[in-house]
Amino acid sequence: MFRGHSSGNSGRGRVKYKGEYFNAELHLDLKEVYATQKRTLTINGKNIRITIPAGVENGQQIKISGLGGKGTNAGPKGDLDITFRTENHTNFKLYKRNLLFTTCK
Repeated sequence: MFRGHSSGNSGRGRVKYKGEYFNAELHLDLKEVYATQKRTLTINGKNIRITIPAGVENGQQIKISGLGGKGTNAGPKGDLDITFRTENHTNFKLYKRNLLFTTCK
């Protein structure tokens, strides 16, 4: 009646799980966001090179697929989410999409 069927686990039914998501924050000075630039980041012991677009805003996020943790049961790697944080140490002020000069901070 059950001939040809095995009771062992032949790999079927194993659920593949996507790897852990990694989150990182990148702090930039307001002077650095006026032009596109490249940066090398070290995430979980791995160096990655990213391009930061000109005009990136405080709190803006980008997702890079496949740079998170290792998947389980041959599942795909997780993703890396990078949040940009801009700081202002100048006499300039960001107003909407314009850069204004102020006489006091």
